[in-house]
Amino acid sequence: MAFSDAAVLTGDPTFQGRVGAALLTYAQVVATENPATVPFHRERANFAVQIFTSPLNAQGVNPWTLIFSNSVATDTTVIADATVSGTIPLTTANRAAQGLLVTDTHISNAVASQFNGYIREPDI
Repeated sequence: MAFSDAAVLTGDPTFQGRVGAALLTYAQVVATENPATVPFHRERANFAVQIFTSPLNAQGVNPWTLIFSNSVATDTTVIADATVSGTIPLTTANRAAQGLLVTDTHISNAVASQFNGYIREPDI
Protein backbone atom coordinates (compact mmCIF):
# COMPACT_ATOMS: atom_id res chain seq x y z
CA MET A 1 0.00 0.00 0.00
CA ALA A 2 1.26 3.45 -0.88
CA PHE A 3 0.48 6.00 1.79
CA SER A 4 -0.04 8.55 -0.96
CA ASP A 5 -2.93 6.44 -2.32
CA ALA A 6 -4.58 6.29 1.10
CA ALA A 7 -4.11 10.05 1.54
CA VAL A 8 -5.77 10.74 -1.81
CA LEU A 9 -8.65 8.32 -1.19
CA THR A 10 -9.51 9.74 2.21
CA GLY A 11 -10.03 13.18 0.66
CA ASP A 12 -12.90 12.01 -1.56
CA PRO A 13 -16.22 13.31 -0.19
CA THR A 14 -18.16 10.29 -1.48
CA PHE A 15 -15.72 7.91 0.20
CA GLN A 16 -16.05 9.92 3.41
CA GLY A 17 -19.84 9.68 3.20
CA ARG A 18 -19.71 5.92 2.70
CA VAL A 19 -17.36 5.54 5.67
CA GLY A 20 -19.69 7.73 7.73
CA ALA A 21 -22.66 5.54 6.83
CA ALA A 22 -20.70 2.41 7.75
CA LEU A 23 -19.59 4.01 11.02
CA LEU A 24 -23.11 4.98 12.05
CA THR A 25 -24.37 1.53 11.11
CA TYR A 26 -21.71 -0.17 13.19
CA ALA A 27 -22.23 2.21 16.12
CA GLN A 28 -25.89 1.15 16.11
CA VAL A 29 -24.80 -2.50 16.21
CA VAL A 30 -22.54 -1.73 19.16
CA ALA A 31 -25.31 0.14 20.97
CA THR A 32 -27.56 -2.91 20.79
CA GLU A 33 -25.03 -5.68 21.41
CA ASN A 34 -25.37 -7.97 24.41
CA PRO A 35 -23.31 -6.53 27.27
CA ALA A 36 -22.99 -9.97 28.83
CA THR A 37 -21.26 -11.49 25.82
CA VAL A 38 -19.21 -8.69 24.25
CA PRO A 39 -15.91 -7.77 25.91
CA PHE A 40 -15.58 -4.08 26.74
CA HIS A 41 -19.21 -3.43 25.82
CA ARG A 42 -19.49 -0.46 28.19
CA GLU A 43 -16.50 1.26 26.58
CA ARG A 44 -17.73 0.40 23.08
CA ALA A 45 -21.23 1.69 23.87
CA ASN A 46 -19.82 4.91 25.33
CA PHE A 47 -17.83 5.45 22.14
CA ALA A 48 -20.94 4.77 20.04
CA VAL A 49 -22.72 7.53 21.99
CA GLN A 50 -19.81 9.89 21.26
CA ILE A 51 -20.15 9.12 17.56
CA PHE A 52 -23.90 9.71 17.58
CA THR A 53 -23.73 12.93 19.59
CA SER A 54 -20.61 14.62 18.19
CA PRO A 55 -21.39 18.08 16.89
CA LEU A 56 -20.94 18.48 13.15
CA ASN A 57 -18.03 20.52 11.88
CA ALA A 58 -18.43 23.68 9.76
CA GLN A 59 -18.93 21.51 6.66
CA GLY A 60 -21.73 19.56 8.34
CA VAL A 61 -19.66 16.41 8.80
CA ASN A 62 -19.31 14.32 11.94
CA PRO A 63 -15.63 14.56 12.95
CA TRP A 64 -15.50 10.82 13.59
CA THR A 65 -16.37 10.29 9.93
CA LEU A 66 -13.21 12.15 8.94
CA ILE A 67 -11.08 10.31 11.47
CA PHE A 68 -12.38 6.92 10.38
CA SER A 69 -12.03 7.87 6.71
CA ASN A 70 -8.31 8.31 7.32
CA SER A 71 -7.89 4.97 9.02
CA VAL A 72 -10.27 3.01 6.75
CA ALA A 73 -8.33 4.24 3.72
CA THR A 74 -5.27 2.42 5.08
CA ASP A 75 -7.06 -0.93 5.28
CA THR A 76 -5.38 -3.30 2.82
CA THR A 77 -8.61 -4.58 1.25
CA VAL A 78 -10.02 -1.07 0.90
CA ILE A 79 -6.94 0.38 -0.76
CA ALA A 80 -6.55 -2.73 -2.93
CA ASP A 81 -10.09 -2.21 -4.22
CA ALA A 82 -9.47 1.47 -4.97
CA THR A 83 -6.13 0.89 -6.69
CA VAL A 84 -7.14 -2.37 -8.41
CA SER A 85 -4.56 -4.25 -6.34
CA GLY A 86 -1.96 -1.53 -6.67
CA THR A 87 -2.06 -1.23 -10.44
CA ILE A 88 -3.69 2.22 -10.59
CA PRO A 89 -2.19 5.04 -8.53
CA LEU A 90 -4.80 7.35 -7.04
CA THR A 91 -4.89 11.02 -7.98
CA THR A 92 -7.33 13.77 -7.19
CA ALA A 93 -8.56 13.39 -10.78
CA ASN A 94 -9.45 9.68 -10.48
CA ARG A 95 -10.17 9.20 -6.77
CA ALA A 96 -13.95 9.56 -7.08
CA ALA A 97 -14.19 6.85 -9.73
CA GLN A 98 -11.63 4.61 -8.05
CA GLY A 99 -13.26 5.08 -4.65
CA LEU A 100 -16.48 3.63 -6.03
CA LEU A 101 -14.60 0.36 -6.63
CA VAL A 102 -14.29 -0.10 -2.85
CA THR A 103 -17.03 -2.46 -1.73
CA ASP A 104 -19.39 -1.55 1.08
CA THR A 105 -18.44 -4.84 2.72
CA HIS A 106 -14.76 -3.90 2.79
CA ILE A 107 -15.55 -0.47 4.25
CA SER A 108 -17.83 -2.02 6.88
CA ASN A 109 -15.25 -4.66 7.77
CA ALA A 110 -12.56 -2.01 8.13
CA VAL A 111 -14.76 0.08 10.44
CA ALA A 112 -15.61 -2.97 12.56
CA SER A 113 -12.01 -4.14 12.81
CA GLN A 114 -10.74 -0.68 13.77
CA PHE A 115 -13.54 0.32 16.17
CA ASN A 116 -11.91 -0.99 19.36
CA GLY A 117 -8.73 0.88 18.48
CA TYR A 118 -10.56 4.07 19.43
CA ILE A 119 -11.65 2.96 22.90
CA ARG A 120 -9.66 2.67 26.09
CA GLU A 121 -9.84 -0.85 27.40
CA PRO A 122 -9.81 -1.08 31.19
CA ASP A 123 -6.53 -1.99 32.89
CA ILE A 124 -4.47 -1.38 29.76
